[in-house]
Amino acid sequence: MTDHTQTSKGTTALLVANGAVAGLIGGLVTFAPEQLFALSGITLNTDPNMMSEVRAPGGVLLAAAIFIAAAAYVRSWQAPALALSTLLYLGYAFGRVVAIYTNGLPGVDLLWALGIEAALGALSLLALTAQRDAPAHRAGAFTQSQAAR
Repeated sequence: MTDHTQTSKGTTALLVANGAVAGLIGGLVTFAPEQLFALSGITLNTDPNMMSEVRAPGGVLLAAAIFIAAAAYVRSWQAPALALSTLLYLGYAFGRVVAIYTNGLPGVDLLWALGIEAALGALSLLALTAQRDAPAHRAGAFTQSQAAR
């Protein structure tokens, strides 16, 4: 088994995991936000404006999850999905760090979420970098640029 095949299987597994996590959280935020937030000790009121603001990011997470998970099986989508995963998970981690500095430490469950988001974002960035630096990828890019001439 070549390193390229191992990287491909690792990338596939990472994209499946990224899609599953985003899909689970996105689904809960969209369709069961009260129950999800209650797990962290947060009580939402049912004001339609607030619930719209709570549910809308869940829809974004669901859309991202579909693309990320599908990219596990469509090779040409893998680099964009890894880039999206990196931005999505590191963006959430960054937002949580800002919240810690401005509002104080949240509960342990949200600190775990920060750790998972940072890990998935970092792994996605590493996989994206590895994919970009893979000899087959460089050769393919070179061949395409030469063919365009």
